[in-house]
Amino acid sequence: MSTDTEQTLTAWADALTEAGWTPQPNREVPAHLAGLRHLTDPAGAIEARAHAYPEDGIEVTLLSTARLPGGGAAWHVIAGWLSAEVVIAAAPAEGAEDAAVGQAVGDRLTAAGWTLQRFEVLGPSFAEYQWASPDDTRWATFTTPDPDPDGNGADGGWILSRPGDGGRQHRITASASTPAAAITALALSD
Repeated sequence: MSTDTEQTLTAWADALTEAGWTPQPNREVPAHLAGLRHLTDPAGAIEARAHAYPEDGIEVTLLSTARLPGGGAAWHVIAGWLSAEVVIAAAPAEGAEDAAVGQAVGDRLTAAGWTLQRFEVLGPSFAEYQWASPDDTRWATFTTPDPDPDGNGADGGWILSRPGDGGRQHRITASASTPAAAITALALSD
């Protein structure tokens, strides 16, 4: 891991700590997750983790501290990079429990000037929505969970796209149950 990457991770963790987040001890960390930083928000509802890959790419993950019956996080977000400011905005204590039904986020994005660009029915209870920013450079796509009765249904979820470094698209993925407030903050963030 480069010195610049180490400094970036340290500054990220320091900014969250200054905002009241609590650093968590790192248990056994796999070698490929260099420089892991792990913090919990002031309400104890959200974990933020950032680590570097050997080729210096950074990944930030947000996880609900609430657990599903099977033990996994109730919701999650995975992004290449999210600044501390974006993490803080995406983790409001209020609304952290609301369900991110596509239309709940759609209403918030529409209020911010976004438009529903596409709606496609993929099955009896399976659909995909896509909203676009006013300048058509950002998109939020929601695929509803598919409750396929034979057990092969998809979990659904979010893909957020926005301009990234070097003209590439920066993609953020999130589970279908990620709170509407978090999805909206991520979609609207710079």
